[in-house]
Amino acid sequence: QNKDVFTYKSDFDENGILYAIGSGFGKSEYRNPAQAGLVEVRTAARMGRVSKPKEFIVGRDGGIDCYINGVENNWFCINFKNRSIRPTHYTLRHDVAPTNENHLRNWQLQGSNDGDGDLWDVLIDHKNDESLNEPDATKTWVIPKSKTFYQYFRLRMTGVTSSQRWYLCCSGFEIYGEIRRKDDDGGATKKMHTLIKIV
Repeated sequence: QNKDVFTYKSDFDENGILYAIGSGFGKSEYRNPAQAGLVEVRTAARMGRVSKPKEFIVGRDGGIDCYINGVENNWFCINFKNRSIRPTHYTLRHDVAPTNENHLRNWQLQGSNDGDGDLWDVLIDHKNDESLNEPDATKTWVIPKSKTFYQYFRLRMTGVTSSQRWYLCCSGFEIYGEIRRKDDDGGATKKMHTLIKIV
C-alpha cells in the first residue's frame, strides 16, 4: 500500500507525514497539525520568553524564533495520537535567533508506544553532530532501519549545545516512513487500551 509510505525527497517538501496530517492527506489546505489538535507537542520546560508557542516546533515556516528554556537533558515529544509510524528519515530546522547560538550537537531521536513511561527506543544517536550551524538551517537524517511502529517520538538532548547550554532551539520537525492508524490491527490496540483503563 504505497499510499501509506511517505518518502523523503528534500527538506520540508510536501512528502512528509506531518504535512500529510496537516493537509488532511491531500484533502484540505495545510495547517500546522499541532495547532489543529491532530498531534500533541510536549516539552520538558516552558518555552522561552520571546519564543513562539510549542506548536511551532512542528511548523514548516522559516523565520521563527522557537526554543525551550534550558533544563538538563532538555526534550520535546510529539504524540501522533491514533496513528503510529515506522520511520525512515526525519528533518529538523534550527530557529532563526539572530544571535546564532545554541545549535544542537548531542541528542537522540527516540520512539515509544508509552509516552508517559521510560520505555524509549533510541532510533538515532547524534554525537558532536555539527549539521545545524546557521539560523533557519535544516538537515535531514536517515534513521537506521526500524521494524517498529511508534506513536510517540522524542528528541532528547544528551549534551549541551554549541553555546554550552541546554536550550533546545527548533522551529521545524518532519518525519517520513510508513504510517498506520491504531485500529488497522482489527481493533486489538483499542481493546488493549480499554482493558488497561479498566484495570
